[in-house]
Amino acid sequence: MEVIKRDGRTQDFDVNKIKFAIEKAGVIEGTDEVIKAILYILVQKYGTDAQVPIEDLQDIIVKALRKNHRKQAKLYKEYADNRTKIRDSKINNSYYNRIFELINGVSNDTSTENSNKDAKQMHVIRDLIAGELSKKMYREHVMPAKLMDLHDKGIIHVHDCDYRLQPAMSNCGLVNLEDVLQNGTVMNGKMIEKPHSLRTAANIATQVVAAVGSSQYGGITFTMTHLAPFVRISSDRIFKRLKSLGLDNKTLNTLHDKMLTEEIEESIQTINYQLNTMSTTNGQSPFITIFCYADEDPKYKKETVLLIEELFKQRIKGMKSPSGHVINPTFPKIVYVLTESNLDPKSEDFKTTYLAAQCTCKRMVPDYMSEKKAKEYKEGCVIPPMGCRSFLSPWKNNDGQYQIYGRMNTGVISINLPYIALSSDSIEDFYTKLEELVVYICEQQKKIHDSIANSQIDIAPILWKYGVYGRAQEGTIKQCIDNLKCSVSVGYMGIAEAVERFGVHYNTEQGHKLGLDIIKKLADIVSQQKEKLGISLGLYGTPAESLTTKFARACKQFPVIKHVNDRDYITNSYHIPVETEIDGFSKIDFEAEFQRYSHNGAISYIEMPDIKNNPEAVIEVLRHIYDKIMYCEINTTGCSTCYACGYEGEMKMGDHNHFECPNCGNTNPELLNIIYRTCGYLGEFSHGTSKGRWEDIKNRVKHF
Repeated sequence: MEVIKRDGRTQDFDVNKIKFAIEKAGVIEGTDEVIKAILYILVQKYGTDAQVPIEDLQDIIVKALRKNHRKQAKLYKEYADNRTKIRDSKINNSYYNRIFELINGVSNDTSTENSNKDAKQMHVIRDLIAGELSKKMYREHVMPAKLMDLHDKGIIHVHDCDYRLQPAMSNCGLVNLEDVLQNGTVMNGKMIEKPHSLRTAANIATQVVAAVGSSQYGGITFTMTHLAPFVRISSDRIFKRLKSLGLDNKTLNTLHDKMLTEEIEESIQTINYQLNTMSTTNGQSPFITIFCYADEDPKYKKETVLLIEELFKQRIKGMKSPSGHVINPTFPKIVYVLTESNLDPKSEDFKTTYLAAQCTCKRMVPDYMSEKKAKEYKEGCVIPPMGCRSFLSPWKNNDGQYQIYGRMNTGVISINLPYIALSSDSIEDFYTKLEELVVYICEQQKKIHDSIANSQIDIAPILWKYGVYGRAQEGTIKQCIDNLKCSVSVGYMGIAEAVERFGVHYNTEQGHKLGLDIIKKLADIVSQQKEKLGISLGLYGTPAESLTTKFARACKQFPVIKHVNDRDYITNSYHIPVETEIDGFSKIDFEAEFQRYSHNGAISYIEMPDIKNNPEAVIEVLRHIYDKIMYCEINTTGCSTCYACGYEGEMKMGDHNHFECPNCGNTNPELLNIIYRTCGYLGEFSHGTSKGRWEDIKNRVKHF
């Protein structure tokens, strides 16, 4: 027999606990008789092999006591009710304490879970408070007991619980900006028709991003290619206006080029200003990625290149802080696609790549995708990431054509691989436990997918009715996400620690093989569940900003093993641990093959020193990225600013959330703008971050 506790978890029936409880209520004599009576009623009502709710068990105890111990029955009921109040008080006190800490500006796990949310600001505090309430209600009324137990123990992590209460809330997505701009859209009940200039198109694009960011959670991506037709529209308009003035051809062409250049500059400036200053309902600027792939639509390659190059030029210039200092904006994230042509110094396309390299040196963006490897892994498609690393599998629409944009993700549940490894006696035992856990997660993800699919499209009109992800007229979201159109992700962390747990050093040929065996095993299980459940399940290399701390903490219950659970963080996905001494080319080679199996999300990175004046070094790395790996970012250290003395460069990292300017010794966080790569995106560390992520960044070694 098992007892179902109030939080939904089950526990083996233990008669000693009943004995203890009735003795606490004052029954001293006749205890055995009372227990026999309780057991008799239990068996009569439930049999000998059943699950009994704790409330029913307490009622049976009261009933048995009333026969000969009426006073004690009353005392026991008071005792049980009091225990319930104490338990509820503990839960609620923890919840209310977090709320009041947010209100009073006290740092806690909630306020530091996202380095791009400033928990000192009112609108952010309101979002975080709403998130805490949503988490509490989700846990109490929606979350299955087993899922909650695994989540609370740190064996798995259900991401974004603060958004899970709403059954229709979806995750990252690729905005179909082409559909929205070419066919019009509706925002706040007002129709927005096709724009007639690049300026207007750029402004509408940013408004769409803000609306999408308020209707979902996670990353948003749009491509520059979808804005390129409006460069041509503006070009034609300018030409017609100038021609009507009767100018000679030379003057006309000179003025045309000047006016078009100005419009491109102003449009990109609008995008930068808007995306960095507007705030969505989740309390931060939109988590936006701009995809830069010059060859995405050959008809508009020239116009796309003009937009990409202007985006890089303005990013290199940076933006200004309230004090007037030049700082590095954290968004938009930029992804630039490397091709054989744009890496050839003899090609006209090379100048765009060189500009990208200069931007990386100065601002730590863009990140890079290899056209060659992307096509190899994605059935000939080059699919941009949704946000920092979430990817979609190739998918064909009803016309048999590959469709990339207008698709999205339903969310992530991640596995703590080191925990599973530490709780296993052998690699075979590890694989057995892993399969059982992955199958359960996939089943839960199916339920979440279905809850979104069964919601009405009117819950988020811009997503499902007005072009972002579909043009449905009525009914449910299912028609916009069914038939494997959207991705469903199973995240993982700590392949490196799992390998080390079994006595194999990760950064070796044997460690590499075992790591690949683990990810192949994971991919096979997920693939089988994809076929069984009929949803687009895939592996996702979890970024884990604050989760790395939680997972590391969970592993502390086991005996300490070096390189496994002796730190305050867990290594992201399949990465080589941050403190490993290895050169950048070798790191790329080691990690590249893992991306083949991490279908729904993966990114690698290398650490370089301050390379503000060395774009040639970046170009050499880019050639290696193009040949070896699908998606990689280059981290540099020269992007922070001290307002006290104006120094731009790497800051000294001290104890948790404390920095120091190496030039003037300033440690005042209000006078420091600290920019580091948090996970797949840049983070503004002036707002603080989790202890584990802090230690992760502090221990990163340079790979060149």
